[in-house]
Amino acid sequence: MAANNFNIDIPDSIIAQILGLLIQAETLLDPYKQAITEAGKTHLHAIADKSIPFAEKSDAYLDSEPKFNPPYIDIVETHKDFKNFQKVHPLCQKVNGLQKELKDIDIAAGSDAYGTYLEYYKSVRNAAKHGIPGAKTIYDDLSQFFPGHKKQIPPVPPTKP
Repeated sequence: MAANNFNIDIPDSIIAQILGLLIQAETLLDPYKQAITEAGKTHLHAIADKSIPFAEKSDAYLDSEPKFNPPYIDIVETHKDFKNFQKVHPLCQKVNGLQKELKDIDIAAGSDAYGTYLEYYKSVRNAAKHGIPGAKTIYDDLSQFFPGHKKQIPPVPPTKP
């Protein structure tokens, strides 16, 4: 028997509320979105958690020790960028945690269901091998999802009266 490790029923109303809030958050961010390609990200400097103290101190030094500021950098824009980072970074952490929690539910629930479906498929395949009426039709229908693994069910010889 397939294991049932996820036996919680999430109400549809909760899913609808979460989806609504995610859509609302996405809509709020629309004017500020930055489309960066994966290739483009390789050329950008990301502030990792361990680098935040360096960034904070450097940001402070831009004002307290301006004699070392290169003439080609825009200090006001740099401060604005870092402020936006400080606003968005905690949101990223929250969303990453939420994504992990959702993925765990997705995997647990999906695994339980899919495991059961595979057991059903094996049962139908076995029934089709033994000529049980209706089984071959179901087997043929489900086996299309496993194109590389289709095992031909030999026809059952007619029984002699």
